[in-house]
Amino acid sequence: MEVAYSFLCEAVRVDPDTARIDIDALDVRFFQAESLPTTMERLYLVTGFSFSSVEVGEKEVVVQCIDADGRLLGEASRSTLDFQAPPGEVVWQSMLITIVGGIEIEDYGDYSVRVTVNGLEFGRAPFRVLGPDDPGPMPR
Repeated sequence: MEVAYSFLCEAVRVDPDTARIDIDALDVRFFQAESLPTTMERLYLVTGFSFSSVEVGEKEVVVQCIDADGRLLGEASRSTLDFQAPPGEVVWQSMLITIVGGIEIEDYGDYSVRVTVNGLEFGRAPFRVLGPDDPGPMPR
């Protein structure tokens, strides 16, 4: 099993009839904070898993926000997912959308939302909290 992608975004809408996914502000990596402490806005972590037919079954998936020192911020989101591939398929993909928010940020700097499956880290979505005078990233 592997994480094919993992990113933060501001909004996600899934059409229940077509499974089409609309995403706003894809791959959010920088947040400007006027003062500290501050509470991180409500965001969504979108994670795509790729797994083979020998990896099917129930897995514990944990999503948690950590600081640059690896300390857990806020409560971890825990769920049990049943990964199943359709008959005849060898490799399949599944997506998990998790709400991340309400996290108290006490320092400017680097953070990450990480995804573990059965206790092993499979992916992360890094982000940086900038100060009020920090110009942020240079345009590409």
